Amino acid sequence: MENLFNNTRVRIGFFLLLFIVTLANSCGNSGNRKEVAKLKKEIDSLRVEIANHPTHKQLQAEGLRISKRTLYDWNSVVRTAVRPDDIMNQYDQEIKKIESEK
Repeated sequence: MENLFNNTRVRIGFFLLLFIVTLANSCGNSGNRKEVAKLKKEIDSLRVEIANHPTHKQLQAEGLRISKRTLYDWNSVVRTAVRPDDIMNQYDQEIKKIESEK
């Protein structure tokens, strides 16, 4: 076995084979990278589209209304540094802002 790797042609052939395998592997990965970049770009555009969709705005406003009703129901129980009335007014302002963006 030692005599086999002492042969210069075998060493050159081994390193040439290793180089070809590495080159083929890197060429295949570059196509995957391009596809991943394309998919990331498409996902980002969909996120922007969803964020600007009117239904998304309605869901945000409805979530704030639910928070306001819950806070109103628990008004006698909640004891915080911020008055619940102030938080409810803040929710009202955010609802108006979201609905005006429609």
